[in-house]
Amino acid sequence: MTPTVLIWILLAVLVVVVVFIVRMLRAGPGQRRLFNAKPAILQDPVGRELLTWVTQDIPDNYYACPAIRLVDALSLATSGKGSGVANAIMASSTLGGLYADVVLINRKTSQVVALIQRPKDPQMQAIERLASDAGVPVIEGEPGKVIPWNEI
Repeated sequence: MTPTVLIWILLAVLVVVVVFIVRMLRAGPGQRRLFNAKPAILQDPVGRELLTWVTQDIPDNYYACPAIRLVDALSLATSGKGSGVANAIMASSTLGGLYADVVLINRKTSQVVALIQRPKDPQMQAIERLASDAGVPVIEGEPGKVIPWNEI
């Protein structure tokens, strides 16, 4: 490679780094620092609406993960509590097909701190029972309501 090509490559890398720094500095409170995630096309409309509602004012110390299998979310919440056999049994049962609409994860501890589920979900009782056994609160997600961030 010639020195001219190397200079152009270095300039391109420098421009990309400057763009990222500018985006980080322009981000206001409650906004993502580098990237603004968009709900997936494959998610159903109610799930997209819930995720959009949650991410509008999510504090910086949480991740919001859409459409997570309940077995996976609760196995993260109960990891290290000797629940491997219970998780295997739950995964192979009919409860293994349950999904949480949004799972909130603490960024610092990587632990599941809450589940947000659509209102009047026909499986809500089973989800609440399983989440309660794992010590994870379930928030009934109704866009327009205020999420009790200080209680999570």
